[in-house]
Amino acid sequence: MGAAWKSANELPELHQEWASPLRSDPVLVHRKSGKICTAVYEVWLDEDDESQECDAKWVTDDSEGWDITTEVTHWMSLPEPPKEIQK
Repeated sequence: MGAAWKSANELPELHQEWASPLRSDPVLVHRKSGKICTAVYEVWLDEDDESQECDAKWVTDDSEGWDITTEVTHWMSLPEPPKEIQK
């Protein structure tokens, strides 16, 4: 069975690399405009109290990193690459 769309309220799993925000893997997002793009969900933690979120948002997974939080309605995991390309 293929991947299913999930509500934007149901957040993807987050992970953290050193000195960076908590971040999801890239996913496909459906926007209110009907457009689909890749994005990540980021959570920045308060530097003084890392148990407190400072900022959380959906951002495009490109060099611009546009905040599209208010536009995202649903998301789904990216599909596997074609078998000919997989290593």
